[in-house]
Amino acid sequence: MMRNRDTISEHYIREELQKYDIPIAVRVVEEIDSTNEALKRMARQGLKEDFLLIAGKQSYGRGTKGRSFYSPESTGIYMSILLHPKADALQSMRLTIMAAVAQARAIERLKGEAIQIKWPNDIWLHGKKTSGILTEIIGVYENGQVSGVIVGIGINVYEPRQGFPKPVEKIAGALYGPDEWQENLKNDLVVGLLKKFFAYYRQLPEDTFFAEYKKRCFVIGKRIWILPVPEKIKKKSDSLPTEQILKDLPEEAEVLDLDKQYRLYVRYADGRCGFLSHQEISIKLV
Repeated sequence: MMRNRDTISEHYIREELQKYDIPIAVRVVEEIDSTNEALKRMARQGLKEDFLLIAGKQSYGRGTKGRSFYSPESTGIYMSILLHPKADALQSMRLTIMAAVAQARAIERLKGEAIQIKWPNDIWLHGKKTSGILTEIIGVYENGQVSGVIVGIGINVYEPRQGFPKPVEKIAGALYGPDEWQENLKNDLVVGLLKKFFAYYRQLPEDTFFAEYKKRCFVIGKRIWILPVPEKIKKKSDSLPTEQILKDLPEEAEVLDLDKQYRLYVRYADGRCGFLSHQEISIKLV
C-alpha cells in the first residue's frame, strides 16, 4: 500500500503564480472549517486584496443548495478565491462558468481524458461528479458593483480509501484511484487551473469562454428531470390540492440548447418550451 505523498505547497504555488504575473496572495492550511467561510471572515475583518486560500481538509465543507461537501484529509483540493472584480452581480456570477471551464481544461491537460460539465458547474469524469463550485457574492455597492466575490472549488483528486459516504457514493467520483498518487500533481493542478482562470478573468466582462463551455456541457440533447426547490417540497396529504402535489414533483424535459446567458432551453413533456437559469437538474437515464 502506497502512502499519498502528494502534498500542497504554498511556496511552490506562490512562486509559479508569480511567474505568470497572477497577483494574488496565497495561504495553505492543513485544516479549516470551510475555505469560503474563512475568506468571508477575513473580508469582514478588512481584507481588501485578492486572496487564495487552500486547505488540506475541511471539517464543514459547503456545496450548493446548502449541502455539505465531503472534504477528507489528503485526497482532494479545497480552495477558495477572493476577488474584487469591477463588475455587477450578473457578470460576477459568470466567474462560476469561468472556473468550470478553466478546471476542465486543466484536468484534461493532466489526465489526457475528455472532461465534461454538468450544467451549470459540476465537473464530470466517467459519469461521476469529481468537482463542484460554489460562488458567493460578499456585497453590492449602491452603484450595483460587487464589493467582492468568493469562488470556492472542491476537487476529488484521489478516491478515499474507505470510499465516499453513502449519500453521495453513487454520484461522487475522483480523478484517480486511492493508490494512483503522483508527486506534485495537486500543485500542478492548482497552478494550471488558476492560469486558465485568470486568463479569462482579465477579459471579464467579455465572454471568451462560451464556446468552450457549450462544447463540454453534456446535458444538451439529453432528457432531464427538473427538480423542485428543496424548501418548497411538501409531503403529500389530503389537505394539499392535486395541482400543488404535481407542482412539487420533478418535471421531465429535453434540453434543446444553451443560450449566451448560460440558460438551458428545454421542451417539457407536454410540449411547452422555456429557459432554466437556476434550477437543479438530474440526468434522466433512458
